[in-house]
This record gives sequence, C-alpha cells and structure tokens, in this order.
Amino acid sequence: MSTLILKNKPLLLLTLLTFFSGIFFISLIQKKEISYTLQPELIIDNSIIYIVSNNVPTLFYNEDKTKSFQDICEEQKFSYAVNGQYFKLGKSPAGLFILNGNMISPLDTKDKQLSAVVVINNKHNKLEFYLLADFKLENFKGEDIIAFQTGPLIIKNNEIQQNAISESINGLGEYKRTLLGYTDSGKSLFIVTTKQFSLQDLAKKILNSKVMKGETISVINLDGGSSTWLYGKDEGIIVEGVTKSLPFVLGFKNDK
Repeated sequence: MSTLILKNKPLLLLTLLTFFSGIFFISLIQKKEISYTLQPELIIDNSIIYIVSNNVPTLFYNEDKTKSFQDICEEQKFSYAVNGQYFKLGKSPAGLFILNGNMISPLDTKDKQLSAVVVINNKHNKLEFYLLADFKLENFKGEDIIAFQTGPLIIKNNEIQQNAISESINGLGEYKRTLLGYTDSGKSLFIVTTKQFSLQDLAKKILNSKVMKGETISVINLDGGSSTWLYGKDEGIIVEGVTKSLPFVLGFKNDK
C-alpha cells in the first residue's frame, strides 16, 4: 500500500488533519503570498492531487532497473514526477513502448488492461490518447515520439468511458491510482490519489472537481496500486509506493 509523506514547501503547507482506518485526509492551506502563475503547479482537492503543466511530460526509461525513483527524479531535474506505464515481472515493458522513435516493445492486442496508447510528441508539445482500434503505428515515427500502452481511458472529452472501465482488469476495484490527462486548452496533468478509488468513482470526482471547472479533459489510467509514487522537487517524495525501483518515470520539467 502506498503511504502519503508530507513535506514542507515554501509556498504551500500540506497539513495532516487526521488518520483513521488506514486512510489519510489532507488539506491544502493557501498562504496570502501564494501565486498560481508559476508552472507546474500542485493542487489538492480532497484526496486527489493534481499536477498541472503547460508542457507535455517526458518519460525516463530506467533500463538497468537499478536506480531508485527519487534518484531518477533528481538526476532528470523533474519538477514533479510519477510512475509510468505497466511492466512485466522482470520490469520489461508491458505492451507497446516507443522511446524517441525507437520501438523497444511491440503492441499487445490481447491484454485487456492495455486498451489504449499514450502518444507524447515533444516537438509539438502534444499529448494524445488512442484506443487500440484507432491507433495506427505507422503514423507515429520520428525521434520526437514517445508512445506506450496503458489503460483504460476513463474520460474522453468530459465523458466517462464506462465500457472501457468495466472491461479492464482493475477498473471496478478500489486501488491507489495514478493517471495522466490533458485539456483542450493545452495543459497536461498528473493525477495521484492518496486513498483507494474505483476508476468509475474517480472519474466522477475529477469531472466534478473545481480544479477542472471549465475545462474539457481526457484522462487515462497508469500503473497504480503499489507502484503509486509522486515526487516534487521542493517537497521530495509526496506519495510513496512499495515498488522502489520503477522502470518508467514520467516527469514534468519547469515550464517554458
């Protein structure tokens, strides 16, 4: 089970309110001098943490599997980072993995969990999600492309994808969650929960959140559960998972 670790931050104070039945409840206290003009920004709404950036994330492949999550974050100078895609027992990629245009692992059409593909285009600062039926591998070539399989897609253009959630292996169960999203206004976001949610309930909370008010969003599930980690450059480890060395780390760097 993941554990929430609270650290001090110059602009934000995370306060532990109470601990009951193994669940942490947290609140964000805003100081008078806080300014939300700096990016990326951390926002907490109930038990859901949002990291919002003007840039798409980048992915670090921990190929030798020896570096810790925090070491990777510090070496890569990430402002915020989360665990990335699913992996197999030997920590090799589960399903499609393309890094800088090079295919490291092929598409898997049989795994029900890996029902969608994330495409990150660094050149055009664009993040996109595709269902497997809509994904054409030949359309995504070039050294600026990162692509990987994950799933399910839980929100598409503000609509909950109930069929995809129901058909996935872990969609209806309650787990700690890590998600990736984007808005039509050009923002990218990490979403990390500090308590366990089903994907259906979490999708409803995200759509009703004041953080996403006025936005059209799409959100996809990443590897969560014991792999749920969240790092902040100023906070250190904010949410700590069980799996210490993750093969894939998604991170935001300071916005341009």
